[in-house]
Amino acid sequence: MGAFGPPDVVGGLLAALSGVIVALFTHYLSLRREAAAERRLRANTRALLEMEIRSNRTALGDFWRTVNALGAKSPPADGTPIPADSVEHLADMYANGLISYTLPAWSTVR
Repeated sequence: MGAFGPPDVVGGLLAALSGVIVALFTHYLSLRREAAAERRLRANTRALLEMEIRSNRTALGDFWRTVNALGAKSPPADGTPIPADSVEHLADMYANGLISYTLPAWSTVR
């Protein structure tokens, strides 16, 4: 076999150094890709939770308006609104089906 000279040693060191640089660069790119995926996941989660909360708030608002309308009588001639906390209003709501009215279905599966 032949003897190793300075050019062979330098060539081997350059090959090893270039391999290390490529490995470090690949690791850096992998870390950036994972961080970007984590940011996308968090943004998607926030968007889905926002949609879920908005949907549930809309369902609750619709439910409340419907339940409140169960006890609605025709407004007085002078235009004053019927107070929502009056005993008559609560009695009308009960008589018109408040007890049998179904609650809104909360969505929890986004």
